[in-house]
Amino acid sequence: MPSRDECIRAVSTFKSDVFAAKPDERLGLKAIVEMLVSRKDEHNNVAAVVRKESRFRTVNDLKDAKACFSGYRGVGWNAVYLALKKKKNNSDRQRLDDVESISTFFKESCVLNIDPKNRSFPSNLYSLCKKDESNLTLEEKTFKCLEDGADVAFVNVSAVRAYASRNVVFNFK
Repeated sequence: MPSRDECIRAVSTFKSDVFAAKPDERLGLKAIVEMLVSRKDEHNNVAAVVRKESRFRTVNDLKDAKACFSGYRGVGWNAVYLALKKKKNNSDRQRLDDVESISTFFKESCVLNIDPKNRSFPSNLYSLCKKDESNLTLEEKTFKCLEDGADVAFVNVSAVRAYASRNVVFNFK
């Protein structure tokens, strides 16, 4: 098909069987395969940022923690979901979808850009989100969530380096 819109219409009207969509581009279609593409650029590398004195050392340690994500089905979200799916001795979790998997793993979260009015999302996915911080970027909001008492923030490595290069100091509680 000559355009993305026509590809989507083709799948929706059964003229085509498959459409490769970006993670945030579901558009009412059902995902049957999900993949994470490995690239050398840092925009696709995820850092799990915790406080220096934190007890967290592995993904398993984060069970029931408070987490911050820069977006729904963004790089951080997908990295965590894939890590949870790969966990050994946890075949039940592998059958869960991404929303259920992440919402049952973390106690509370702030997943930016989830609308609290959308009843399909469990409330613990946005329970840590603050109102109207519109002057901040998504990464700044994610770091602010960590600063406000969360245990871990999942952000792009490039965002971490940008904050370090600007000598940003956070006032962790």
